[in-house]
Amino acid sequence: MIELSRIQDEEVGDGTTSVIVLAGEMLHVAEAFIDKHYHPTVICRTYNKALEDALAVPDKIAMHVDVNDRGAMLGLVKSSIGTQFTINPHIILLDCPVECKKGENQTNAELMKEEDCAVRRLRKTDNNRIAKACGAVIVNRPEELQESDVGTGAVLFEDAMFAARNILKNPQLLPGGGATELTVSATLTQKSSSVEGVEKPYEAAALAFEAEFYLFCPTPFKTELFE
Repeated sequence: MIELSRIQDEEVGDGTTSVIVLAGEMLHVAEAFIDKHYHPTVICRTYNKALEDALAVPDKIAMHVDVNDRGAMLGLVKSSIGTQFTINPHIILLDCPVECKKGENQTNAELMKEEDCAVRRLRKTDNNRIAKACGAVIVNRPEELQESDVGTGAVLFEDAMFAARNILKNPQLLPGGGATELTVSATLTQKSSSVEGVEKPYEAAALAFEAEFYLFCPTPFKTELFE
């Protein structure tokens, strides 16, 4: 599960919670078939078939994005980062000596807490880039530092870069809010009747996708799948 979340974050930059919920739900609905003595290879083979059919759904409902339309690209990126709930690091840019360990040397600024982190000897050009990315103001004297000089946009900048990269790599737009997952679930449920011999595990995989929808729309839901 941890590896799934890590790969999702590295490859996409978002959706780490969703991938864990989906994987957990897939395992949860498979448990009933393990208890009924279905062989694990049968369940895995059925899940692979469901995966193959699920991957075909987004291509049918996706809308093309014109990556040369600057306004549209900015709108998509803003929409993407607008849904992020993250804790941004507070970044201070000082163009003066900094003491990284108390008592190490006599300098004008000192980091007191263990969670504080410093990057020393940055080029001025890099300092300017960081300031632009996170919204910080470069300060020459620590005593002149104001709250408005602190940059808090670093994580949002990273999220924006991930969103822009993903659109450029695959310029397609899918409905959000769990709508795509619900469409996948409905499609798999419809196909489950034509899957011979293992329709129940296939239908269970379809049901697992609904868990993604209820992340965004937590409405009570009951299905007697195994009657």
